Formats: sequence, C-alpha cells, structure tokens
Amino acid sequence: MYEERFNDKAYTACYNQIMIKKCKICDKKFTIEEKQRGEDGRFKSSLRPWNTQTCSPECRYKNTAINSAKSQERRKKRIVRRKCRYCGKEVVSSAYCIRKFCEGKAGECYRSFLSETRKGKDNPAYKSGFRSSGKRGYAGKHTRACAKYRKHFLEKNEYLFCEVCGVNENGTPRFETHHIYFASLYPKHEELHNFKNLIMVCIACHNKFHGGNQYRDEFLQIEKERGLKELFKK
Repeated sequence: MYEERFNDKAYTACYNQIMIKKCKICDKKFTIEEKQRGEDGRFKSSLRPWNTQTCSPECRYKNTAINSAKSQERRKKRIVRRKCRYCGKEVVSSAYCIRKFCEGKAGECYRSFLSETRKGKDNPAYKSGFRSSGKRGYAGKHTRACAKYRKHFLEKNEYLFCEVCGVNENGTPRFETHHIYFASLYPKHEELHNFKNLIMVCIACHNKFHGGNQYRDEFLQIEKERGLKELFKK
C-alpha cells in the first residue's frame, strides 16, 4: 500500500517541499527540504542534522547556550518553598539552587542532620567493622603504611617513579602506593603492609591494576619475583 502511494505522481509531488528559512542567530537565509505526510499535510523532519532554526552547527551551539542562559534566569526568579529536613521550618529559595536545610549546607541544621544520621554503619568512614570510634582504626593504619613505603622509596631512590612503566615526575603529576595483594582480599593480614607487597605506581598504572585483568601479566610477574605466594602462604 505504501509503495503504491509513493509511486503515485500526485503524492510524490506533495511529498518534497523546499522551504527558505532565516537563521535565528546570524539572520542568514538557508533552504531545507521537508518531508510531508500525505494525509494530514504536516511537515515531519528535515534532511539537515541539526534543526530548522539555525543554518549550521556553530549557530546551533550558540542558540543552545542562549536558551540555557534564559532557562537559568527563569529558574533564579522562580521561588520554591520547602520544609527543612532537620527542624521542619519553611525554607525559601530559588528553583536554580533549591535549599533543603535552613541556611543551606553552611548552616547548623545541615551539620546537625549529618551528625545524627551518619553514625555507626551509616558513617561513610565505616570500613567493614574495622573503624572504631575515637581511635585511629584500620583505615588509618592502611594510610600510614602507604606513606611509610613512599618515604622509604624516596630515601632509596631520591625521586619518585613508577616501578611498572618507569615514568618519572616529569611525565605524571601523581604517584601512589599500591598493595599488590589487595587489602579487600586479605584484610588485617599480618603481611599485608610488608614492603614486598607494596609498589610505587603512577595513577595510570594504579587504575589498570584495579581494572580487572588489564595488568594480569604484570601482576603474575611481580607475584613471582617477590615470592608473595610463600609470604601469604597461599
């Protein structure tokens, strides 16, 4: 049925329509070819990859930026009223930046809300039961071990470099201490922070060690050279 109607001369004549339009940004005139539905007479889609208001992608980006700025101004003028999540008082703010607490996140209500809701296991610093209140717990021990290895590495080599790819401070702004056998797999193991299980790496190599099997061959080589299986008694 569609092919018969499409092959009809009368239908084909009204299908393609050439239109001349004016760009909303630069006022340049341009032509577009529209596709028309035969039954209702509506224009559906343009052959251009952008829209029918602008003549080029550059003008389209400018038009989007202008519309975004206008939208922000409208949201700044619109008033929103909500109840404070802590004390229940009415909080008045703009739709551009809606406040959920009195005086926002700089106020006393927000700090009190965090103090009461982030206790025990709800605390982001709570690490699988290792974190204890009022003491430097397991997380602190892990951080101190990494810092201690970094200091030892500097005393031995005088400058930082990646022990895997060899990049030095001229090639990357950041180096980190990596546990070859992860702390998540061997929590509280007596040899976890042994220097044989620690290695200085650049941020790129560190991400690859934690990125599945990207550094599988490098891991097996280091594991063999440092005798980690015997150290961890696997």
